[in-house]
Amino acid sequence: MLRTRFHRYPKITLFLVVLAGLALILGSGEAVVRLLAPQINFLDNSTELIVRNVYQDTHAHAKNARALSFGAEVITDQYGFRANSLPPPPSPGSAMLFLGDSVTFGPGVTAEETFVELLAKDFPQMRMLNAAVIGYDYDDYRNFVKNFLVLRKQELGIDYLVLGICLNDISSVSKSNIQARILLQTFDPTAVAEWAYRRFPIINDFLRSRSKLFLLFKSLVFDASSAAFFADYPFYRNPDNVQRALQELAEVITVSRQAQVRLLVVIFPYEFQLRSDNPEYLYPQSVLGKYLVEQGIPTIDLYGSFLEDKRLSNTGSSVYYLFNDPMHFSVVGHATVRSFLSPWLLKTL
Repeated sequence: MLRTRFHRYPKITLFLVVLAGLALILGSGEAVVRLLAPQINFLDNSTELIVRNVYQDTHAHAKNARALSFGAEVITDQYGFRANSLPPPPSPGSAMLFLGDSVTFGPGVTAEETFVELLAKDFPQMRMLNAAVIGYDYDDYRNFVKNFLVLRKQELGIDYLVLGICLNDISSVSKSNIQARILLQTFDPTAVAEWAYRRFPIINDFLRSRSKLFLLFKSLVFDASSAAFFADYPFYRNPDNVQRALQELAEVITVSRQAQVRLLVVIFPYEFQLRSDNPEYLYPQSVLGKYLVEQGIPTIDLYGSFLEDKRLSNTGSSVYYLFNDPMHFSVVGHATVRSFLSPWLLKTL
């Protein structure tokens, strides 16, 4: 009967056989990658994690939510902050609130593995609050301090605000759109590959949240770290963009001082910067660092610390970051950040 069907519908039968064979190959490949490369994390966030227009036009994380972020479970508390597993200090005492974007929030790792909770173990007398939110930039930081920090300072006992700055905070345009525009201006093979992904965003989003085989293949043809850096770097060479960002940062400084909350700033490096020896690529840090020093804000730029740790450990820069990720820290990266911040905070507080 099979022979009869093949002769009757040879093209359809051949197509189905090829399709079944391809599905078997891809399924087997997916299973092998998941088994042998557990470090590859999915790149998605649960839609229910984000709530729009909480602080004016600024979004926030949902309160008392349970969701996924880059494959890791995320639990939020009654304020929408990332909940930790540590018991609260014996007395209310002082609180240190960490504000930032997804880099400080910690996608792809458990709450226990984030540098915020690791620091909580170093300072058991102080409550560490992870108020970082995925997708935040300077405008959102300003709205948060005006509409939450000022109103809840006394209630939560917030005496310190640690602002974690990722270099893409200067961009008010989605990173994906920036990358697509810049990559189209080049003829590099990785740019062509990324252009193809951007032509089919729905397919790309679907696969990157479900297929580790796809993420592995994408990492072989596309350097996400360098693409992200070169998408954001031009913003620091544009005086108007820099002025806007510094004005918004100035408002964060002013509001913090008025609320009598001591502001500390941490500047995180991109993975690409740690493997590049071009000093020009450190220009974003120099712009931010110079301004913050002028404002009298205690600031630590982690580029030098990471570079020294990389030299001493004789390892590649990618070990500090999630798989093929330009900015988000791995378990090793979070532990390394903690090793830098703990003595600095102890000396600064």
